[in-house]
Amino acid sequence: MNVLKITALLVFTLLFIRCDKDKTVDPQAVDPNTANSFSCYVNGVYWEAQAPFTWGGDVPLDGEYDESTGYLGLHSVNSQSDNNIYEYVNLYCFSLLNVGTFDLHSGDGTLKGYADTKGNHICNVSYHDTLNPGTINITKLDKSKRLIQGTFSMTLKNPDCGPDSLMYITNGKFMFNY
Repeated sequence: MNVLKITALLVFTLLFIRCDKDKTVDPQAVDPNTANSFSCYVNGVYWEAQAPFTWGGDVPLDGEYDESTGYLGLHSVNSQSDNNIYEYVNLYCFSLLNVGTFDLHSGDGTLKGYADTKGNHICNVSYHDTLNPGTINITKLDKSKRLIQGTFSMTLKNPDCGPDSLMYITNGKFMFNY
């Protein structure tokens, strides 16, 4: 009976060990060749989707892709409770039916492209710019494996925070299993 308890304790301990990533790694060298990975630069600062494991909590990358319409919506989160960081980067695209470069969808300017739910930034919500929605370059679309991969960049804005509130999302890359 004690062997069973020790074995169970060891298994649960191994499941909940958290490995912190070495932030000294060159972000350009990080290759998102794992399913559901998402990274970019936000105003020149490296940003990567990540969330600590919790039952029913945030997942680093969530989204949907509709093969019939080509709609892609990706919602990424950087959720680090130990650093009080709760940030989201989202992107949307329509008519994405094959590889190539497409405009990101800006809607009517109400689609959130970036949100900081802890208020770490003065203007904690930025929206897709209807005049400059950004682009997404799909480099791989494998419908048999339900895999989509690409790069993106976009300019976001917050109309309530003045003309200096532009946020630049650059060098974005992702891999998503839908």
